[in-house]
Amino acid sequence: MAMLVDSLSIARKNINDLFFIEAEKIDPQYKDVVGKIRYTTQAFEQYKQLKPLSPAAQTPEGDEAVEDDWTPLFIQNFYPILYTKMIRYSELFDFTNQYKDIISKQDQFAQAFMNARNQAGANLDNLGFTSLTYGMNNEPLYSATHSMGGLTGANIPVVPGTTTPLNLAFGPLALEQAMYEIRRQKSPTGQPMMLTGNLLLKVPPELEGVANRVVNSVNLQGTNNNDTNDWIRRRIEVAVNDYYTSATAWFLRMKDSAFHKLFCLNQLPYKVDQLAMDSAMTFKWVCRESYIFGWEDWHGTWATAGR
Repeated sequence: MAMLVDSLSIARKNINDLFFIEAEKIDPQYKDVVGKIRYTTQAFEQYKQLKPLSPAAQTPEGDEAVEDDWTPLFIQNFYPILYTKMIRYSELFDFTNQYKDIISKQDQFAQAFMNARNQAGANLDNLGFTSLTYGMNNEPLYSATHSMGGLTGANIPVVPGTTTPLNLAFGPLALEQAMYEIRRQKSPTGQPMMLTGNLLLKVPPELEGVANRVVNSVNLQGTNNNDTNDWIRRRIEVAVNDYYTSATAWFLRMKDSAFHKLFCLNQLPYKVDQLAMDSAMTFKWVCRESYIFGWEDWHGTWATAGR
């Protein structure tokens, strides 16, 4: 059946809708990495990492109240990144094809854009030990020497008494160590963070089997039968990420997004449009969306390169 010119804009809208239908079939593993999804219509979003108030101070009657400093520790602008894909058709093909080919390819477009998004999200962890560009203050996400004003903090295991990274092979005792190290994280005022809720354990496919055995066993794996595994079973959930580049690295973050500051900031939603015909009498179809992954604060996260 022929398609009228007046109906072409409706067809484009249907193409956009079809993309999201196809994208729903693909596992959005980036959501497990960050947990927190935000949206903006601005060119960038400015985030401020605030120093919390210090504990209330004893004040003798008649003395002035103790003044506190709530100056931001760090300020950073996050600019979403544009991701695109383009294909080209001749005028004759475009005229006679009646959009059928571009529609039939929406599953491939969905796969291409979701692969890019999942990989970009996974790189927040993949590059978390080295990259200085994802966060607030030119530090990697996972470090033993995070700046916090007058204090420093760590969200990686270290050799006791030093700031030397200690690569922990995954196992039940290593997981217990990670859990109490997250709980031991201190605020910039040196106070407990109360990070006592459920945790998401993020692992590569190579650790999926052992991770599920460790988390779901009734008794602590590899120990005597009277060593209960209840603490791990109640607090840990496993997420496997096919885009992780290391077979040994593993990661933890607080399950509740209120207790960590990893995020995906979405800007331009997915769109597909046909451009004007060029001098070669071809039409270009352009698909695009924009977003950025980052972190405001390292608290509530933990990682090791493993071994």
